[in-house]
Amino acid sequence: MNTKLHLGGLLGMAAGLLVLGCQMTQRHEIAGRDIDRQIVAEITPGQTTKKEVTDRFGVPDKVNKKDKGEEFLYTYRGVVEKTTELVVYAKKITNDERKTLRVVFGKGDLVEEVSYTNSNNPDENISKG
Repeated sequence: MNTKLHLGGLLGMAAGLLVLGCQMTQRHEIAGRDIDRQIVAEITPGQTTKKEVTDRFGVPDKVNKKDKGEEFLYTYRGVVEKTTELVVYAKKITNDERKTLRVVFGKGDLVEEVSYTNSNNPDENISKG
């Protein structure tokens, strides 16, 4: 009976060791500056100014002239690595991540439209205006 209890304890410890582990997420920038979705969410068409956008995001990667104003484009490209490590197993998943912020300005240098996309997490996408 003592042997069964000892064997059961060892099996329980072994099972516990198999599920012990950790999961890590690392981001690596390749090009551009990361675009913070929370700051993008604060942009309000008809209220946010061109100066406020450049103060928050810096000089745009590209500026396009439009009939009624300008379009600022900010782009980011990176890699997201998700690693799961267990005692006897490790798995790494690498995904390309692209974020784009497009801001269109109209009269008085006020934001008319704003859109944000994240290829790695489409639920975060924003479109206003």
